[in-house]
Parts: sequence; C-alpha cells; structure tokens
Amino acid sequence: MKNLKRYAVCVFCSLVLLGASAACLAQSPFTGTWRTTVAQRKFRKRVESFFIHQGKYYCASCHPRFVVPADGHFHPVIGGAYNMIRVKVVNPHSIAVTTRMNGQTVYKQTRTLSSDGNLLTVITTAYPPRRAKGSQPITLTTVCRRKGPAPAGTLSISGRWAIEKVSGRGMTTVIKVVGNQMTMTSPGGNSFTARFDGKLYPVKGKSFFNQVALKRINADTIEVIDVRNGRIVERDKLTVHGNTLNVAAKQEPSGALTTYVAHRG
Repeated sequence: MKNLKRYAVCVFCSLVLLGASAACLAQSPFTGTWRTTVAQRKFRKRVESFFIHQGKYYCASCHPRFVVPADGHFHPVIGGAYNMIRVKVVNPHSIAVTTRMNGQTVYKQTRTLSSDGNLLTVITTAYPPRRAKGSQPITLTTVCRRKGPAPAGTLSISGRWAIEKVSGRGMTTVIKVVGNQMTMTSPGGNSFTARFDGKLYPVKGKSFFNQVALKRINADTIEVIDVRNGRIVERDKLTVHGNTLNVAAKQEPSGALTTYVAHRG
C-alpha cells in the first residue's frame, strides 16, 4: 500500500510539472507575423524641418542637427541611420536626397512642393541591407502640410512640415517571444534578440537606433526602448488584442507620436 501511495504521489507530481512546463511553453500572444496598414498611421506633433540657404542644406529636425552643401555630392554626417548624404536642388520647388551607410544606400527621396506652396510630397524608397535575402525596397509616399512660411532668403521648399498621411505597401514584422526573451525582425533586415530585463542589447542592420531595451508591462503590453549611441530616441508601446497589434511610437526628445495598427497573418 505504501508503494502504491508513493507511486500515486509521483504520478501527481509529474503531472503538475508537465502542466507547468506546458504553461511556460505556451505561445506568447506577441509571437507571429504582423503586417501594418500604412494608411492607418496617425501622427501627432510629428514635424520635419529643413532649409536650403545659400547653397547649403540645414536639417533642423535631425538629431543631431547638421549642415551640408546642397551640391549634388555626398558629404559625411554623424549620429543617424546613415553616415553620408547627398542633397541636390532640382529646382526651387524640388530636391533629391540620397543617404548611405558605409557605402550602401539607405534611402532615396524626392521632395516636391505643391503649386500653392502649402503641401510637400515626399517619395521615399528605402533599401534593405545586402544580407537581407529576399527583401525588396519599400516605397512610401508622405504628404506634409506647411507649418508657417519659409524663412526669408531660403529656397521656397524650405520650412517646417507636419506629416499628414503616408501611403504605400505595408510592412511586415516577425516577432517571436519565448520565455523572457523576444526576437524581432523587420522587413529591411533589421533585427534584435533581447530579454525583458531593461538592459541594452545590440541591433543588427541599418536602423536609426543601434541598441534596444525591453520591458514587460503586463501579459498584453510591452515597451521597446530604442537607443542610439547611448541616447533614447524612441519609446514604442506594443499592445496585443487577439490578432491585432496596436503600436504607439513616441520620439525623444520631441515627443512626436505615431500610432498604427498591425494585423497577424
């Protein structure tokens, strides 16, 4: 009888341990492939500011700010997702911008002013890293509205521009959460693996941030903190509801907020 009782206890303990293991291995609600709908993006306090003055391009909303000749040649810059930029003035109402990171094109962009001078249409083609096999360039069209007149003496395309809407092919992001660790891979080939411990982990690829920290707020919400060269540049709050992922991305230090929705599939 003693042996029978001992056997029953062992079986019971084994079942408890198996149940606990299954609970630990249960798939996280964040795990999956998420596709964003670009047209659903909303922007608050998101303002881009640049000026063309006396043959030079001033990026006032960049962090850090920089000034380069707008002469159609590449010039070095520091601190961003690219380390070379070329700005070419096509005419007083249009410029072309190309950026590179270590010799590889990051994006090509055209900015065109409307006839009334109040709208700016920006067409951006972003290129994935060479090692991102199968990844294709992504082209987005952004429409911005002028926030005040162009400064005196600058090219008419100059000024402060509030983003109103973005259109183009949605992006796909793959997330995998196992235990206390998350791996995220973006369409451009950027990726990271980090633990939910608030510590900094490296980011692979050519993103505008090179480190990331994760915090688990609750079972359905996590915070992703983007860091570039030791400085926080963005805080992303991800909240999952079934097959819908809501993202609120707040830029630092400007406080500009972008919200969008991704769907599992």
